[in-house]
Amino acid sequence: MKSELLFGICVTVFVLHTVNANFIAPMKNKTVTQGEDVVISCKISAGASYVKRSWTHKSTVIFANGNKLPKDRRITLLSNEFNEYTMQVKNVNTNDEGYYTCSLYLNLTYKSTMHLTVNVPPQLTDVSEDKTVDEHDPVILRCIAFGKPQPRITWRHLVPSADGVRATSKFLPLGSVKRGSAGIYECTADNGVSSPVTRSIRLSVNYPPEIDETLSPTTVLAPKGQTFYIECVTSGFPDPTFQWVMSDGKTFKKQSSNERFNVLTTKEGINTISKFYFSPLQLSDYGNYTCIASNQMGRVNTTIALSRKIVPPTRPPPGDLFNRKWTGDGNGGRNNSPLAKTLLSKHILIVIVTSVLAFLL
Repeated sequence: MKSELLFGICVTVFVLHTVNANFIAPMKNKTVTQGEDVVISCKISAGASYVKRSWTHKSTVIFANGNKLPKDRRITLLSNEFNEYTMQVKNVNTNDEGYYTCSLYLNLTYKSTMHLTVNVPPQLTDVSEDKTVDEHDPVILRCIAFGKPQPRITWRHLVPSADGVRATSKFLPLGSVKRGSAGIYECTADNGVSSPVTRSIRLSVNYPPEIDETLSPTTVLAPKGQTFYIECVTSGFPDPTFQWVMSDGKTFKKQSSNERFNVLTTKEGINTISKFYFSPLQLSDYGNYTCIASNQMGRVNTTIALSRKIVPPTRPPPGDLFNRKWTGDGNGGRNNSPLAKTLLSKHILIVIVTSVLAFLL
């Protein structure tokens, strides 16, 4: 009696034992990208008759023979033939990842298992907004990404000039920033799945105006009667605003009564340029002019001394009188007659008087 019971126990254990036999072809692992569709197929060689079967994901039964258990519409059974058992998952996500097992139930249970890996393209989830800070403020830029595998972060400083990789972490510490730290920073997340994603961050650095002495001469010569301008070349952020103090000590204001004067401001690269125009330049305009540039960070000024430039009057070359020929002298040579000498003397006198008057007026 005891031996029969022991045999029965042994037989029961033997029947429940799971065997991986040649009735099911081995399945290969698959890797897909989130959002794609995947087909998982189980090839059966257990003869021409239908064998009971099931699909399981992790420990959850998906299909029992042709019956679908979960209500997920993305999952369908494509084939339930005696030699093939194929299922499909549409628009896969990370919850679909894991082990899938195809099982056959004969006198023993035969199984084949594969692993589905679902990769996720990189996504930037938390990136610093554009920043405006004062010079010497501490700055740390942030770029946090999600993906599977975990994305690698790289930083570059694109503007004013592109440089190499600055860092490979989610934070970019810039320390105490200077005006040269300003520009556009690019954060890139890449995990080899789909294309890398990038985001740009503009960093603006406030600093007080500075006058470029090499481009803003403090002494200028200009002739009377012509349209002329003096200029003040500065840098600073925000862009400076300008005031001009004229030679009479008054601050220039655009009025209909002084239409000869005008101020134009232009931008060239990092420089802001203010030009003070005279149309035309008169004798009373000569003197000292002060350019004042200011922004929220401070102010600076420079004085330009505008002086008169004497332009000699246009006259024929002196040699023309000495070489001039007079008809009737009979020899074709130079005329040294009293008339020629008188004309030369008058010409020289006119030149001298004209030059003196031009200087005094």
